[in-house]
Amino acid sequence: MTHNKSIKTTPETLFQKITAARQVLGIFEEATLESIKNAFRDKILIWHPDKCKEPLDDCQKKATELINAYNVITNFCAHYKFSFNQQTVDAHAPYEEMWLKLYGHDPMWGPPE
Repeated sequence: MTHNKSIKTTPETLFQKITAARQVLGIFEEATLESIKNAFRDKILIWHPDKCKEPLDDCQKKATELINAYNVITNFCAHYKFSFNQQTVDAHAPYEEMWLKLYGHDPMWGPPE
């Protein structure tokens, strides 16, 4: 006699959903909004059912997968709190700005451009 035990599955965490979505879109752990949009656009152009050269069912399935992945990522981004404090902005400032902050317009390094 066999017993059917219901298999308990744990719900997928947000991190797991985002990781799966990133893999579908082919983006890295760190990405800009522009690179996310470009990755989606590049892939949907290939798999859109109106343009896809594969069987229609495969195209529709892949296009739906891409749209769902894009929605997971953009929904996360829509609720993400960006920090615009001095420390965060300075951490992402161009190298030249950091150089000027450290060394100023020292004549040894040439005139400012």
